[in-house]
Amino acid sequence: MRRHSGPGTHNRTDHLAGNAASYRNHPDLTRKLPTCGPYCCDLQFLALGGASRSQTRPFPIPQTTFQSPTMTDHIVRQDEQSPPTRRWLIRAAGAALFLIAVTQLVIVPFLIKGGAHGDFMTIYNHTKAIYQGRDIYARGNGYLPGIYVVMGWQFPLTPNVAWVVWRLIGVLLGVAILWTGYRALRRTQNGAVPLLCLANLAALSGFSPKWGNPGNLAALALVLAYFLLDLRRPCAAGILLGVGCVLKYPLGLPIILLALAAREIRAFVAAAGVFLALQLVGLGVLWHHHYGPAHVGLGVLKGVSSLGGYNEHGFKRFTEANPYRFQFMHLSPVLNAFGMSRGAANAVAFSGALAGTCLAVGAALKKRQVPFLRACAIISPCILLFTYHRFYDSGILAFPIVLAWSSVGARRWLPWVVILFSVPLFLSVSNILYARIGLPTAWVQLALWARVVGPHHVYALAVVALATAVLAFRELPAGNSRDGEQKPGCNPGS
Repeated sequence: MRRHSGPGTHNRTDHLAGNAASYRNHPDLTRKLPTCGPYCCDLQFLALGGASRSQTRPFPIPQTTFQSPTMTDHIVRQDEQSPPTRRWLIRAAGAALFLIAVTQLVIVPFLIKGGAHGDFMTIYNHTKAIYQGRDIYARGNGYLPGIYVVMGWQFPLTPNVAWVVWRLIGVLLGVAILWTGYRALRRTQNGAVPLLCLANLAALSGFSPKWGNPGNLAALALVLAYFLLDLRRPCAAGILLGVGCVLKYPLGLPIILLALAAREIRAFVAAAGVFLALQLVGLGVLWHHHYGPAHVGLGVLKGVSSLGGYNEHGFKRFTEANPYRFQFMHLSPVLNAFGMSRGAANAVAFSGALAGTCLAVGAALKKRQVPFLRACAIISPCILLFTYHRFYDSGILAFPIVLAWSSVGARRWLPWVVILFSVPLFLSVSNILYARIGLPTAWVQLALWARVVGPHHVYALAVVALATAVLAFRELPAGNSRDGEQKPGCNPGS
């Protein structure tokens, strides 16, 4: 092509429209051009035979951009290729993700984990009892009746078969999270970052279906719902949000309300509809057996008061020295180890929960990039830290992990704090040392163990909560847009 020798400014149509046929037939220019400047879209548009959006506005023509087909082909080939170091990093991240996923979804729940978990048997027996007309709320029960509708498939099965089905459901949810998560993260992240983010997420203790508590599956359903929502599947996301909320409402209700605050209306309507419908069906079954809503409500309040440590019996239950104490992610037992009373510890926990809720709602209401992710990233560590939860609920920490990996391109240290301190949340080292290996009980009586070693994961969770609260109100790097699409000038292949 002849080089233009005129002045620095020309009319677009005079310069390009006359040669449209030659551009259109050129094989190198029919491919997607790299994002190299503000006029590349117009050049490609005219090259394919279209009319310019501005017929008269002059603009400078770069003298070297389209001097020859060789130059253009070099630009395209350079964009499509990757450095060897980057390719090896992607392969290493993929291998790490594969090993972690196989370990968490297959080896641990099916080869290492033994029989049915105690919490699983509680739900199994309650499901059997509710359809047989027995009262399960007389002595206190923190679960709402909708969960026994979702878990109704257990009724005709033996405990061993039901336990296998439970773990298979967890495996399906885990695989779906990895698949949809990669599709969602790949749109805004480059190279090995999506794989490393998913590996970090999959290593969480709550990602494995080895736990029998409903919070295990509830957390996985909530994370999968977020990725579906990011892929613009609001109805499917809303259904999963509703089911996850039914399985464990302390985890799901805050997420559903934040979806409303973040203006995800379709997902909120679907989630609220599923949640209310399942609760009404469960109440109908109980009503048929002569247990009214008032009886159910009193039983739920009694169960929450005891399990959450809000009464004296429940508080002593999870502050006394026992093998399960070091599975707790709650702040109150740690405060009690420093001599704080039950009332003061619960007051501190309530204040922290209120502050986290206000920050999460504020992040959801702000018209910024990915407000729903920001809000969920703030509230999820607060849920675990300030209310009664164990490691089986840690799957919802996927939200701050995704936000942190979405921010690593800004060359800040704060995302790496979240990533680094999420490592102790993969498993409770103190619980393994005491309950699994069998260290002497006298170790638990030591102040160093009770205040430092034992609750180390609680301190890590507190750091994650603080760092995420700051990170959520900062701008994301260029390339992460509100709708998950690439901003102009950000090339996914670079």
